[in-house]
Amino acid sequence: MLKYLRISNYALIKHVEIDFNKGFSVISGSTGSGKSIMLNAIELLVGGRFDKSSIKSNSLKCIIEGRFMLQDKHKIFFIQHDLDFDCHTVIRREINSSGKNRMFVNDTPVLLNVLKDLGSQIIEIHGQNQSIRLTQERYQKDLIDKFSGSTNILRSYRESYQNYLNELSNLKALKNNSSLSSEDLDFYKYQYKELSSSNIEIGEKLNLEKDIKDIQDIDKINSSINEFNEIFNSSLGVVELISMARKKISQIRSFTPISERLKSILIDIDDINSELDQIANKFSLQDNYLDIQSRFDLINRLLLKYKKTSEGELIELRDKLLERITFYENLSNSISNQENIVNNKKNNTLKLANKLSLKRKSVFKSISKDLIKCLNDLGIKDANFEIISENTDELSPYGIDNIKFLFSANRGTSLKELSKVASGGELSRLMLAIKYISSEFDDIDVLIFDEIDSGVSGEIASLMGEMMQKIGKDKQLFSITHLPQIAAKAAHHLNVFKQSESNETITSIVELKHKERVREIAKLLSGKGISIAATENAKSLLNQ
Repeated sequence: MLKYLRISNYALIKHVEIDFNKGFSVISGSTGSGKSIMLNAIELLVGGRFDKSSIKSNSLKCIIEGRFMLQDKHKIFFIQHDLDFDCHTVIRREINSSGKNRMFVNDTPVLLNVLKDLGSQIIEIHGQNQSIRLTQERYQKDLIDKFSGSTNILRSYRESYQNYLNELSNLKALKNNSSLSSEDLDFYKYQYKELSSSNIEIGEKLNLEKDIKDIQDIDKINSSINEFNEIFNSSLGVVELISMARKKISQIRSFTPISERLKSILIDIDDINSELDQIANKFSLQDNYLDIQSRFDLINRLLLKYKKTSEGELIELRDKLLERITFYENLSNSISNQENIVNNKKNNTLKLANKLSLKRKSVFKSISKDLIKCLNDLGIKDANFEIISENTDELSPYGIDNIKFLFSANRGTSLKELSKVASGGELSRLMLAIKYISSEFDDIDVLIFDEIDSGVSGEIASLMGEMMQKIGKDKQLFSITHLPQIAAKAAHHLNVFKQSESNETITSIVELKHKERVREIAKLLSGKGISIAATENAKSLLNQ
């Protein structure tokens, strides 16, 4: 239940703090006094949309804070969202002049969607257009699911339905890709074969460029090798002279380290000779040059043809072509497999849809019976109500049911769809009757009716007030009303009024004591001029 509400700097409200009681409370006030402002503030507190122009002073933050008494059933929500649970939970929303929002649950910042989810589990607000929603099929299905306890089945159905839609989307994507012609596939294969047979390696072009430059300098290379051989390997060349020197000093033991160093030099020179021989052999044949140049030209041609800048990009293109070819060659099997997946998902979803449909239909008669009784109690003596449903072939987020609420207010008239026959007053009484029969199993702790009594008066208003009294035994119920018959039935009475303060108009809210209630109800009966008769009538209403 809502225990406490604080509103600061919102619309005409400068600062209001008020404690609430359990049971049935009414909120009254003259037209334009600010009743809707208070209701909007509560909606904001539980995740409603904010209008920046509603901030009273641009220099101050708008703060709306509420303290709720929660039950253990709400613990799982707090665990799921990593919030500290407290049976006295404080929700606060702060909005600065630029429209920036901050929301807190027990002083922990939360996102707007989290606040909305929590609010939907605590408070249900029926605005002045809520009765009109009763004529909409989506709202009717929501009501049936609450009555039938179908929430878990509906959740499972929607998960299955979403999976089915995802797989159906994948199937459509596959079929869209199947438009590739055989000529295009052959072209992909040709490109892949060309790139694959080339056996290109990363860095190959750079090495080929180096080899070509060396081949072009082959005369210089051979001349240098010949000069080296003349200096090092000819008679009395470096090798022979070092060998002779080593032979001489090796006979003296103290020169052994020097002899070993000379031996190492001769080994190095021998390695150099071998490398020079390999270089000379590499560039000795003209055919080898032609092969290198041809390979270099092939790589350049492929880079130019496929508009790439490196061997790595050509390799990447080759691999993508292979993936594409494999995909299209296996597309027929992929489509067939995906069709099987879609059919299985659809069949599973249909099973859940039929289960959901049976669950809904199981409560049609009991709902109709209870509603007719309530409507009789509310003065529609010849009311008739029936719920019918036809299964459709199309799956939807709400299942396969095409649900209709049929209603007749007069004896001898045929049942017709609710939207075509019910007046505003009848819709209000229907909504109240629905909330009355659902109050026993509905998890919502706080109900707020915003002029749900519009379109009724007199005895019917009194009957509606009595029904609200009964709902108030199980729920905390607030009703914004202009009807004295309903105001008199409440256990608590709040009055919203405007007053001038420092050259500004502000809205205030107070709880009325008994004498103040008599005066307020008398005002509702007679208007501004409160007569003695109206006062006595007000006392009589309160004593009933």
